[in-house]
Amino acid sequence: MSYFIRFFITLVVSIIALTGKAQQVEVIGRVLDASTGNPLEFAVVTFKDSLGALCGGAISAQDGSFQTEAQVSKVRTMHINLLGYHEYVQTTKLKKGIKNDVGNIKIGPNSELLKEVEIQADRDPIKIGIDKRIYYPDQDLGAKGGTAIDALKSIPGISVGSDQAVQLRNQAPTIFVDGRPSMLSMDQIPSDEIDRIEVMTNPSAKYVADATGGILNIIMKRNLRPGYFGRVNTSIGSNSRYGLNTSFSIREKKFMMQVSGGLFNANNNNNGYSSREYLDSNQQSALNFRLDNFNLSKKFNYNLNFQGDYQLNIRSALRFTYGFSPNNSEINENQMFALYNNEGQYISSGFRNNQQINDWKTHSAYLSYRRDAPRPGKTLSADITFISSSNVNNFAFDGFSLFQGYIFPGEYQENSGSREADYGIFQLDYSSCDTLKIRLESGLRVAYKQSFSDFLVKITEPNSSQTLEDSTLSNAFRVDDFVGAAYCNVSGNHGKWGWQAGLRFEDTYFVARQLTTNETYSFIYPQKLADLDKALFPSVYLSRQLGKKTSLQLNYSRKIARPGYMQLIPFITYADRQLIQIGNPVLAPSFLNLAELNATIQTDILSVFSGIYLRYEQGAITNVIFPSEIDPTLLISTYANGTDQYSGGFEGNTRVRLNDRFTVNLNSNIFYTDVSLQRDSIFINNQGWSWNARLMLQYSLNDQWKFQLNGNYEASRIIPQGLILPVEFIDFSLSFKAGKKSNLNLTVSDLFNSKRFGTRFESDVLIQETYRRWETRYVRLSYTWQFGEPGKSLFKSRGGSRREPGNQGTEMQEL
Repeated sequence: MSYFIRFFITLVVSIIALTGKAQQVEVIGRVLDASTGNPLEFAVVTFKDSLGALCGGAISAQDGSFQTEAQVSKVRTMHINLLGYHEYVQTTKLKKGIKNDVGNIKIGPNSELLKEVEIQADRDPIKIGIDKRIYYPDQDLGAKGGTAIDALKSIPGISVGSDQAVQLRNQAPTIFVDGRPSMLSMDQIPSDEIDRIEVMTNPSAKYVADATGGILNIIMKRNLRPGYFGRVNTSIGSNSRYGLNTSFSIREKKFMMQVSGGLFNANNNNNGYSSREYLDSNQQSALNFRLDNFNLSKKFNYNLNFQGDYQLNIRSALRFTYGFSPNNSEINENQMFALYNNEGQYISSGFRNNQQINDWKTHSAYLSYRRDAPRPGKTLSADITFISSSNVNNFAFDGFSLFQGYIFPGEYQENSGSREADYGIFQLDYSSCDTLKIRLESGLRVAYKQSFSDFLVKITEPNSSQTLEDSTLSNAFRVDDFVGAAYCNVSGNHGKWGWQAGLRFEDTYFVARQLTTNETYSFIYPQKLADLDKALFPSVYLSRQLGKKTSLQLNYSRKIARPGYMQLIPFITYADRQLIQIGNPVLAPSFLNLAELNATIQTDILSVFSGIYLRYEQGAITNVIFPSEIDPTLLISTYANGTDQYSGGFEGNTRVRLNDRFTVNLNSNIFYTDVSLQRDSIFINNQGWSWNARLMLQYSLNDQWKFQLNGNYEASRIIPQGLILPVEFIDFSLSFKAGKKSNLNLTVSDLFNSKRFGTRFESDVLIQETYRRWETRYVRLSYTWQFGEPGKSLFKSRGGSRREPGNQGTEMQEL
């Protein structure tokens, strides 16, 4: 139903409601699908007198509920109409002086009407809510046949780094799958199975308090309609890139089952370099070091998923999901390095080969219960999530050095590591809405994660050929991570104003034990009453509707940034012979205050979302590089709590539909960063402006052919000791609609092979510049075929004519 039609019906209903106010009573109820029990949105509910004249009416909301006023003395019948469903008619007698609850009303699909309906128009790829933006990747040609990485990198405000690390407004977001934590990597999730992606740049108190970089919630497709549906997607491309994803679902009366699976493989030949200039006490060049690396990476993974829903009764339902995902990656890297004096004369050189193999497996299970009360808007839900993962990794380092014509064999190092983690979450949520339309949301959450890691390092000396364990690098850890939380959110509307206020309490308990030495590293909040402020996280939202198409929103929240596992544990790895990476066990969490002012304009032609955002972080966790006191040519990379950090900026997202065929999307982000770091007696401060921009052009040549061009540029941006260097690339996609049920898509990622990532570090003793590639240009061709029979049972005929597969819009949607 178009917004114009909905507006027209609402206007008519409002006029009717005003005509006999003295005799009106309030009527509430809920409209459900008779076959599935699912709520139905946009159902038109009308009340008529004995002559068929209208006496009141409403349109059902997303949860199927409706609320209106009707003239009690005239009402004789209630009618419910919805496209594709049989009309519902019932004789009704309303009572005076009380609220009339007509309960849950079930209406059945009309297969004859469905057969004649075909919706050709694409849905809007973006929707704006009070606390989130919603993106639909099925309109992004570059995501077809790919993974979640391909779907994310085209969303405004999101960038994907060299190691496929996702950032939202230059911060690392918390990523959920179907509203729950997931240990899946983004390249394990097929993009064609994603229904929508919810982007929350400043989440409310309802969500976890450590979502300092916002939340990306990936909602997978589910079957809403009776019948059976399926999808097959296969892709092939350069760099040994191939993939296969399939899904099949069936909904029969109270039961829905969906099974999906897929596999993905990709190889990449990458290269990079590190250039390092060592300075003397007079800040003059003393030595120059150059390292060139040539990298071949191989990645393979597959996944299997099962989802099931069961409608216990008209108001209660159970949901169960299970997923299994193994992943394998191999890296073979050759490093060539050389050392020169300040005049560029050669001193020494060497070669090193690094081999790495990673295998990890993830099992995840989820069980939820939801009950909807007869009163619209009142729900109770409880769910349990359990995730188990295991990881095995092996590294081998071998090489030699050359000095004054002599070859010196290097030591051979083998690293063997393993990690096991179990993650359990229980969550209870309750929501209700009173007669004044004040909505209350509250809940409890308990999350506990226990992990064990073991890291063994063996070194073979070149002279003795003896292999010995290196006790300084080997370690074994147990980590217990517990977070208990409770929240309460209250929201409502008053005229053109909307508001939401919430408070979250989170108890933090993190203890890491070094099993070989029995050392303990921990942070626990709150330990005493004085620490209570470190456990309370408020949020406030305020919105104002300026017109039918324009609104303003102001929000604020407080968050906590807890140190990551690898940031905290004193765990040493080598990036090259001159750099050591080590954790800092005395790291403490940092606390952030986030604020935004956003404006939205939405018309049929123009969609604009722009905002100003501010971040203030106390004790920000930052990466630090400094020379070793024992050997100044050896660098140590670790983490530290800096002083207060300020950042802020402006984000603008504009979508213009120039005509039925041509659409332009422009996203820009301009921001300022001021970061300081105190280490011993040295104070480091860095500040400056930066920006990034993304332009996406979509053009439909005709009803079958479409093409898309994505241009991306990220300017250099501030880090405590230097800069992250600029990144630029262009992606191209071409799509051909082969029929109602099939589609071909061609994508060229990084069209000019220009995507590379780099950093520049500067200090009193050195200047270092590093560039790396993790994925080179590739071409991918994918084919998608859909099948299914809406309203058709696999076990018995439902009667009536069959509807042609592919009609009535999207067949796989989120439940």
